[in-house]
Amino acid sequence: MVQKYISVAAIYNNKQALFSIPRLMFGNFINFFATWRAAKMYLANRLFGTPIVWLKTMHVFPGEAELSEYKRSIEDLLVAEGLVTRDQIVQALETQKDVSVPLALLRLGLIDEKQFTDIWSKYSHLPVKAVNPSEVPGNLLLQFSEKQSAALEIIPVSQHNGTVLLALREPPANGQLDQLRARFGGQTIEAVLARPENIKFVRNRVYPRLVLPPSRMEAALGRFQEAAQAEPASFLEALINQHATRRSLPDVLVDLALLDPATSRKLWAEVLGCPPWETKEFKLDRDAYRKFGVGYWWLHRMLPAGNGRALTAAVPHPQSAQWLNAKLGPTALAAELPDKLELAARVSGIELDSDQALVDRLVTNGALAKNAAPDVKIFRELIADPIPKWLLMQNMVTEEQLHQAFLEVANLPVAETWQEAEVRRLLPILPPGFAVENHCYPLQESNGALRIGLAQMPSAQVLQEIYDRLAGYPICFQALTMADAAKLRSLAAAA
Repeated sequence: MVQKYISVAAIYNNKQALFSIPRLMFGNFINFFATWRAAKMYLANRLFGTPIVWLKTMHVFPGEAELSEYKRSIEDLLVAEGLVTRDQIVQALETQKDVSVPLALLRLGLIDEKQFTDIWSKYSHLPVKAVNPSEVPGNLLLQFSEKQSAALEIIPVSQHNGTVLLALREPPANGQLDQLRARFGGQTIEAVLARPENIKFVRNRVYPRLVLPPSRMEAALGRFQEAAQAEPASFLEALINQHATRRSLPDVLVDLALLDPATSRKLWAEVLGCPPWETKEFKLDRDAYRKFGVGYWWLHRMLPAGNGRALTAAVPHPQSAQWLNAKLGPTALAAELPDKLELAARVSGIELDSDQALVDRLVTNGALAKNAAPDVKIFRELIADPIPKWLLMQNMVTEEQLHQAFLEVANLPVAETWQEAEVRRLLPILPPGFAVENHCYPLQESNGALRIGLAQMPSAQVLQEIYDRLAGYPICFQALTMADAAKLRSLAAAA
């Protein structure tokens, strides 16, 4: 009985283990009489020639209620599907605590996003949906803030006849649907599953549009799809892939062989509002490059090409273009794909590592010891915090020294004016907490053109996130004084 209890508890649960004890005794009782009956039948055959017949057992199959108690766990399903081993599950739970097993495995790269969503769908019987941001109604977003969406990994999808459709990363926990029903005024909640990157992509696209007018990129999506001759589902997959890699849509379509570079560049030029770059070879105007400094060109995704021309891979902001003309004379802008612009910078030997440029400037200014620079380079690979934040935490530099180095590397015009009301209005165009964490604050919007104030040199990843989130909007970066940065930080933290 002890051995039976241990075995049943290990596979099922303590309730079934307790029931196994009377089952064991009852089973022995049945077995005794079955054996006695079999012996009786055998002896009758041998002594009197009575034929032996098969006594078929009548089976009663358990219903749904009985089977629900024996539902396989998500861990069992993962192993049964051959996605991972038990050892890998144990390893995932040791390193990723307080999350579900599939999410822990996803974060460790042991399963991909499709496998993650499909296994949850198979386990929960919830359908999987690819959510298109253009189909999400704004009134639902007003009832469900981006902060809530990011915390719960849920995105509203649609509303019809008193039913709200929500896309979730994972099946709802006990009581979660009731909580969501209350948030949407008691309406019926219908749940579907969506891939994590799909939810992030939709969130990044739909919430800024509550504040900003439609972007040029949004207006051009139909032309890109038509040129690629892609079905809606395939094109949506390309958009999700573009967001996951934080690259531009024309570059992703070229990689997927849906567009050739020339067609992609032509469409991109329409979005940017300037002619495409037609010259095959690019030669950097080093005098113009030095006059503005590496930071300015890198932040605005531009490169000077000489003879009054410059390449741009982003929608030019009127104020930025004015400043360019004021310092270099009349400058004609030509559109280039972002990947091609990066390649041109790399070939010209001017590819910028913003973190390293900041560290080098700190060393040049005497704020950071020269022998400390190699250590900073090593730690960059090991820490999650931005380099400026890490340097401050380690007391290696002061805020004043860090800010001065940023001003010299970025070489941006200083933001002279901004209004608190406008900043509050525009803060939702960036993800929750993004402004404070990255010292990046929206200052002004005019006809979709944005002025963004920086108090710190952004990393390459942060810059990609900004351009991805605000794809198709003209952006002009300006430097903030330390006093303005402190005021804006307090303002954003209180929002």
